Amino acid sequence: MSLCLCVLLWPKPGAQDALIDDEDRVLALLPDHGRQILQRARSDGREDGPLEVQILDFPSQAAFDDYMADERRLALARARDAAIARTEVLRVELVQRSLTSRAAAAPPRSGIRFSAWRSARCLRRQASREH
Repeated sequence: MSLCLCVLLWPKPGAQDALIDDEDRVLALLPDHGRQILQRARSDGREDGPLEVQILDFPSQAAFDDYMADERRLALARARDAAIARTEVLRVELVQRSLTSRAAAAPPRSGIRFSAWRSARCLRRQASREH
């Protein structure tokens, strides 16, 4: 059974670049554990929210456990502790892989739905630039 996680990361004051560098190194280890990075996004870091948000997919709990116990990952713990003030990991289920153009054409009225609409719109723009 697949394990999908949403990882939220807050940097220590002044450590935004160090957080990004640390995550670059740690995420580079994931392919060895059968993982898939579904999405990696960053905020502007000005609000109380996380600087980085990751959606990760592991083929199983065992693959995730192997990743967490990876000696190379553990060796990076000191750099991680210096850069990251807070981490939240949520088990999630992807409920929609892509938006239809009609559903994403206009923003919904509620704040939460608007935020999701805005995020989806940003992802579509990014995808269209990549293709």
